[in-house]
Amino acid sequence: MCGASFSQKLQFDSNGYFKVVQLTDLHFGDPGEADRATQHVMRTVLEIETPDLVWISGDWVAGYDWGVVGGCAEYSTGDCWPAMTEPLIEANVPWAYVFGNHDHEGDLQRPELLAIDKSYNLSMTGGVDTSTYVLQVMSATNPNVPTFNMWFFDSGNSSDCIVPGYCAVSTSQLDWFRTQSAALVSKYGHLYSVAIQHIPFQEIMNLWNYHTVYGTNIDDLHCSAYNSGEYIVLLEQGDVKSVHFGHDHLCDFYGDYYGITFAYGRKTGYAAYNGLIHGARVLLFKEDLKTHIVSLDSTWIREVNGNKVVQQPHEPDPEDTQFVCCYAEGTGCEY
Repeated sequence: MCGASFSQKLQFDSNGYFKVVQLTDLHFGDPGEADRATQHVMRTVLEIETPDLVWISGDWVAGYDWGVVGGCAEYSTGDCWPAMTEPLIEANVPWAYVFGNHDHEGDLQRPELLAIDKSYNLSMTGGVDTSTYVLQVMSATNPNVPTFNMWFFDSGNSSDCIVPGYCAVSTSQLDWFRTQSAALVSKYGHLYSVAIQHIPFQEIMNLWNYHTVYGTNIDDLHCSAYNSGEYIVLLEQGDVKSVHFGHDHLCDFYGDYYGITFAYGRKTGYAAYNGLIHGARVLLFKEDLKTHIVSLDSTWIREVNGNKVVQQPHEPDPEDTQFVCCYAEGTGCEY
């Protein structure tokens, strides 16, 4: 677990803005037309938004497609990287990748996948054995002074977890976060921070059940089967203001949960199950040029048809609640 090794610096522009596009659940490896359709989504969003950085929040490659005849993963999941990265390279935009629960399910494991991705000049992906690392964005007025931290966490698998169901960010990663964040605070002070991971933690159910959110949930919530304490660790540390998830293909909502915003992306890829118009979440961060305090200026969904979706509020509905994460303890997914 470490920072990314790529030498390029991320920086707010001269007006104090930094734009991120979140691509999620692309599931490259399908032998049909899905991968080409997914590339089209990527190209459309990147051309319209021209981001400073792309977050890829898991399931970029469908490891389970290893060996499927006609797909890019027929011989190795690593063979999918040219197709996966082609739209990003065309747009000349750097990316940062965090693993989902499917990326490693083929012939290559996490360290090997990291090595392939980090071989690309535009990759800012970090980590050693897993995709847990931190990136910093520099001030608009000083390229050597960071004002914004982005924490990437590997939320694990859908098997071999502590209990049956989806895994969670591990306690060892949280220990690393405590140590690393304390070191950064000692050096730079408290900086506006966000976290990016694939599988949501259990508190996402409370947000949906009891709080106003913005956006859509037409899925059951496939959150972690056990609570590793991540939300409390982030809340106590104090700097992380939002956590960004993938994983649930039919969810794109966001909302505040006692000081930390939880936000799903919009499913980008055509492979695997679908239900919403494909696209991506866009986030515009703003650095005040006088105080150098960073905030989230705005967020929206950009769809493959070019539409910009400013999400509408959804109030809690006692008839639409969930109290157990899908597949936890061997349960089903009908709540």
